[in-house]
Formats: sequence, structure tokens, C-alpha cells
Amino acid sequence: MADGYRPAHDWRGGLEEDLAPTFACRYHYHDRFFQCDNEFSDPAQYPFTWRASGVEHMASTQQRVRLWVSYNAMLGFSYLGGAALERVEADRWWIFQRGLPAQGGRATPVDLFEASPPQRWKRNCRTPSGEYYLLGQFNWDKSQAYDAPVCAADWDISENADYLWFDFWSGQVSGPAHSLPGWLAPFSCRMLQLYPVPTHPSLVGNTRHVTGQVGIDRWQFSPQDNTLEGDFSGAPGSRENYWIWLPGNEGLTTCSGVTIEYIRPHVLRLSVSFDTSGHQAWRLVLDSTIPVL
Repeated sequence: MADGYRPAHDWRGGLEEDLAPTFACRYHYHDRFFQCDNEFSDPAQYPFTWRASGVEHMASTQQRVRLWVSYNAMLGFSYLGGAALERVEADRWWIFQRGLPAQGGRATPVDLFEASPPQRWKRNCRTPSGEYYLLGQFNWDKSQAYDAPVCAADWDISENADYLWFDFWSGQVSGPAHSLPGWLAPFSCRMLQLYPVPTHPSLVGNTRHVTGQVGIDRWQFSPQDNTLEGDFSGAPGSRENYWIWLPGNEGLTTCSGVTIEYIRPHVLRLSVSFDTSGHQAWRLVLDSTIPVL
């Protein structure tokens, strides 16, 4: 039976902050959402406003769009794009797609309701490559920035290990380290994927989805012949990046299905251009005797 409370779940400019605390509280009480997904979202620079709701002629920053897409993706919301989507700028439409499709799973507030809504959320994620944590930091203040260092122990994660940190919106891999410095601009967020340092070649980030667990259809490492291969899926005509941690800092003798770039020691970035099928098989043959600077 549906809950009786039913606001208009439209994320119009200036109105969405009124709804977010309610969503967070319902999640806290019920441990899930029911008829509480937002039904309208406009990622344009000048979002739709209606009568007295929202702020007329408000300009929406990209940070604001990233914040709401991240919030939706982390908490498992579905959301419907509305207004004149054909006029939405291409870079904002790319951001909007990073939360689609909606992903099930349980995100939990780390700081409960010290702020409303919570500023820190954590959820467990996994792909065929392995398990990791997704940490979301949200600054709901529209005027104040603040330092936002992240320490694993503060998120109820073992402090007896170092981790690799992938910042989704910046595409940066950091670590191994137990903590990460950082700050949050007004009304912005930071989405971090936290990986135990792998002992074999592993995926440590991608651009496909905020949660990192979409479109990784197959992942297989064969230590006998040092072969890494898999299958990715994405929107036809799109291009996505995937970051791989190479514990032995290996070079490559064979590469098929992807283009590659060594970002730093131990970190290899794969780029995939999806054809009309939306699927791409790939294969790498690693060689530890090939030096990588």
C-alpha cells in the first residue's frame, strides 16, 4: 500500500532542496523508497520553472547538476527528464546520463541527520572485477565551501589498510592511501569509489555510471598467460573510459578492442567507442618485462 504523503516530485530550479530532506527521512525510516522517486529533472543551464515554484530565470551550474545526478544514482532513484530536452547542452546531457539506468542497492547515511539531509552516504558495490565502496559527500549549503578530507575510518571502513581512490567526476585515481584531502564548493558533491589495493589487475573506476557497476559484463584475468579480457556495454555511439590497476606495473604486448594510455605508474586507462550494438569485447596481454615509466 502506497504511503499517503505525495508531493510533486519535480526538481525545478530552487524547489528541489525542499524535497531532499523528506526523501532522506523516508529512506531512513523505511529503508527503501516507494513512490518517492523524482518524476521530473531538467539539467539545462536555465531549468524549467513553473509559476511561483522555484526561482524564475535561475541559472543552474554544472556542479548543481552533478550533485542531483549523484544523489539520485547513489540512492537508487529513477528520474525522468523533462522540459525541452532538445535544448539541453551536450555536456549537461552527458552528466544527466551518468545516473541512468537506476540502480538498486542500499546506500546508508553515515552522519545520520547531523545535517538535513545527510552530507555523507556510503554503499557497497561490486562488478565482475571485485567489490568496493561508493562514498558520496554532499555540500547542501549554497554559499559556503568547506574542507572535506576523507579518512576510511570515519566511514566505518577498516583503518588497517590502504586503498585506491577514484574520484568519479574528475576521473582521478589516487593512492594507495588511507585518506584523501579535498574540499567541496557550495552546493556540490564528490563521488569516490574506494578499492582495497588489488593484488592482480583490476578495474578501479569508469565513466559509465556514478556507481561504477553498470556495463561491466565480463572481466577475466588469467595469470597463467598474463591475459586480461572482458566485455563492456554502453550506449551506441558513446565513448567511455575505464581505469585499471596493474600491481606489477606491466607493459603490454597485445591490445585489441580498446585504445590505451598509461596515466601514471600502475594505472592504465582504456577507452572504448561503442558501435551500434552497444557492446565491445576486448583483450590485453601483459608483460612484466616491458618497463613502464
